[in-house]
Amino acid sequence: MAEDNFDEITQVGVVATEIRLAETPTLLVSRQGLSETAADDKPDKADKPDKADKAKHILESCDAGQADEDLRNRHGQSMQEAEASALEFPEKDRLPRRDLAASAMTQVEKTTDTAENTTDAPTKHPLAIAVSLGRYVEANRELLKMEGSGDDVCRILDAAAIERVRRIGAKFTSAERLFKMKPQELKVNEENPTLKLKWGMKLDKTLMQMVSVTEIDGDFLKVLTLDLEADLEDKISEDEISQVMFGQPHAHDVSWRKRMVKAGVGTKADDIMMVSVVDALDEPEVKAVCTLKYTLAAEATADPFGNVIPPLADGHLRTPYVMTATTFTPLGLGGDKMRGVRKVEIQEVELPPTVAKILGMMPNFLLKKLCRGSMEAKAKLIPEVIRDSEELNKRLQMSPRSEFLEQIRGRIAGTPSP
Repeated sequence: MAEDNFDEITQVGVVATEIRLAETPTLLVSRQGLSETAADDKPDKADKPDKADKAKHILESCDAGQADEDLRNRHGQSMQEAEASALEFPEKDRLPRRDLAASAMTQVEKTTDTAENTTDAPTKHPLAIAVSLGRYVEANRELLKMEGSGDDVCRILDAAAIERVRRIGAKFTSAERLFKMKPQELKVNEENPTLKLKWGMKLDKTLMQMVSVTEIDGDFLKVLTLDLEADLEDKISEDEISQVMFGQPHAHDVSWRKRMVKAGVGTKADDIMMVSVVDALDEPEVKAVCTLKYTLAAEATADPFGNVIPPLADGHLRTPYVMTATTFTPLGLGGDKMRGVRKVEIQEVELPPTVAKILGMMPNFLLKKLCRGSMEAKAKLIPEVIRDSEELNKRLQMSPRSEFLEQIRGRIAGTPSP
């Protein structure tokens, strides 16, 4: 996966500095072990479609390889200066490793400019900043503004980053109508005060909509991470779910292959799901961290990273359309800014005709019973998992997601990210 150019250079500087100065082993864990290795799920590179075809309108005007080379030539000296400066620290003045990494990051940022800057204006472009921080609503606005003025976006971002901004920005825009839905407005709805849970469900022919609102007394980052790490969903669901990462992860964007047997119905699904995260804490209509889980277009043959979509597993169906938009709002319980989450999850699904027919034949009281079990199971299990799961604790430390999580911690707690 391609990162934006500035982030690539900054990360090189930090790693180079840490190699020379670190006295303790790294806390970040590789994600490679989570990738699917089965031949039918991870095809050879030769089988992957040409990424140029996928982003032809971008690549025609943006030579990412040349841009990378220009940046390396332009910033080589400044990176060396940052490393040399760090190496001059006396032993007694050296910072702890995590503080040292932050110091090195700051030093590199001060001495490194982006592709569009001159020596008179060594500041990072607002678009590049928004992308690096996962603020894709802001990034999409900036992208549209630049394109409207005829400015060359390719001098700021590479083709992969531009595609990501367009896609996540468009998905967030389409999800804004879902954020306005209330559980009590749907035909089938219920409240459980003990679980601090409200939920509602509506079925219109093949389109199903579900909304749940729950308050969770627990660590904000653990609740968010549990939602982002798709293969852990089975721990909080009545359904039988198996998910494997479809490719190496980006800090804000990952594809997963999800196979599920629906509890109470018995239907089997085999879907390719994108899981994207957006820092929308500054967006006045949201003021939350948001996750977006969605299927690709029906005609897609590969995910955005170029991984070929495999054929259906035997006996499974592919869901035509899924969009799950979830907001995580910090509650600051007990004076701890990182304690407590208000989680609002809205799901819109275009069901396969056979599944829709089964659900459509159920009376409302049976639909309520079916939904109640699913909603309440999740509300009960989330606090248990965030309290007891060692695997979840490991995921908090895994790169590249950990960098984004630390940024969010700093935003909510009001402290600089390590």
